[in-house]
Amino acid sequence: MDLQGSATDCGVCGNACGPVQHCEQGACADGCAAGRTQCGEVCVDLQFNADHCGACDSPCLGTQYCATAQCHSRSGSCPYVFLWDGAGYYYHTDLSGSPLAYGLDFFKPAYYGTNIYELGKWAAHEGVYRMRLRELIFEASYFDEALLLLADVPQGYEIFNEWSSTPQLERRPSLRFVTVRDSRPPRSALLEDGTEVLQQVSAADGVPLPVEPAGLSRVVVDFGPSEHPERARLVITTWGVYEDLRGAQQPPYSAGTTIETPDGVGGWRERVVAGKSASDVRTWILDLAGILTSSDTRMRITLAHQPSTLDVLDAVLLDDSEPVPFDLTPVAARVAELGYGGASQVEAATLTHRLQAQDLSRAPDYPEAFLSGSYTRYGDVRPLLAEADDRFVLMAQGDEIRLEFDAPPQRPGTTRRAFLQADVFYTLKYHPFGLLTETLEPLPFHGMESYPYPVEQWPYVDDQDYARYRAEWNTRAIVLPQL
Repeated sequence: MDLQGSATDCGVCGNACGPVQHCEQGACADGCAAGRTQCGEVCVDLQFNADHCGACDSPCLGTQYCATAQCHSRSGSCPYVFLWDGAGYYYHTDLSGSPLAYGLDFFKPAYYGTNIYELGKWAAHEGVYRMRLRELIFEASYFDEALLLLADVPQGYEIFNEWSSTPQLERRPSLRFVTVRDSRPPRSALLEDGTEVLQQVSAADGVPLPVEPAGLSRVVVDFGPSEHPERARLVITTWGVYEDLRGAQQPPYSAGTTIETPDGVGGWRERVVAGKSASDVRTWILDLAGILTSSDTRMRITLAHQPSTLDVLDAVLLDDSEPVPFDLTPVAARVAELGYGGASQVEAATLTHRLQAQDLSRAPDYPEAFLSGSYTRYGDVRPLLAEADDRFVLMAQGDEIRLEFDAPPQRPGTTRRAFLQADVFYTLKYHPFGLLTETLEPLPFHGMESYPYPVEQWPYVDDQDYARYRAEWNTRAIVLPQL
């Protein structure tokens, strides 16, 4: 015990200093200790105090915590992907897609499975692709597979995939890749009140279509004539905002992106209900084959809107180019190391900006961020990520998986784009509606129809191999402190 500097035992055991005093060389002295600020009748750390975050009388909301003098949401989706650019790691996207959301029956885990995440123009350095998958918020993740997919397309072409979140539509997402060339913005884009918004939806620039919490991300676009409407598709860039919108959004709700075309009598006819963004910004393909005509490409686009989710539109382009062959090379990780990465700073997405995260590293200061349970031991976890088999890498807040992939040869005359194929569940401690769970259990499994599931549906009750997996790998116990 430090009797020289302890504010609760200053000089002798039990001698507590006053609320605006500190202990200096065994004696109580007036004023706050270094690093603390007097706010009223108390001394606080403005970096981490939720009632005085960054400044006195600057409280965080009930669903937020304070870190580095800023309020952050306890809810969100994860893990977060940080990519190596030769000088350091930068945040690229999150791996949303398979939330367990304990007890919320509007999630549909029966349709969860492999997801594919676009990694952009990320390049290898010294022949190696390096990434870190960091668990940074109030949740736990169950990682079952991690595979790098490298797509090489002819120069002048781009490539995207159709993956979007579709489980709430009760179907598995498409994993198909599509080449595009000379995708073009609309020639007109209007809100329903006639406001021109062409500039906001013509490029993926982080300046989105304006929307209010009680409104819809809805736009009427016209792309002009199309030479090949039979192969038309949208190249759409969106992100999701997760808040408690029960007092704002009104039914009928939609868990997907709705495409409508003119019905010929002044109204709109629903043609497609596709997936949704699933959290942070992503660009994906939406197939319109058989929907448009060569002379009429008008459509009304309405993004997902629910009591806890409102998707935001950043850009929408039309592509009707002829698909071309491409090379798709899967690359297994040469390194997959689970370890401690620490907490960092995350700012949730809003209706005006995407999710933001920094690659900081410090010890977690939030005992409430954890869920109790037995997590995967630190070290090499390649055997657990080789295939989706319910043998998960279990990650707590502050954990990270460091991945390295060897870069295969690239055919001359091609452009390379990277994607991550990942099979990962995550259980939220907090949803925008409030606290969901404080435990890692029960472990999920593919094909379950609800979460938590009835005990009798657990497929591994008498599976000795699964029992050995748990005994060998899940040896790192986390017990919640009594707060």
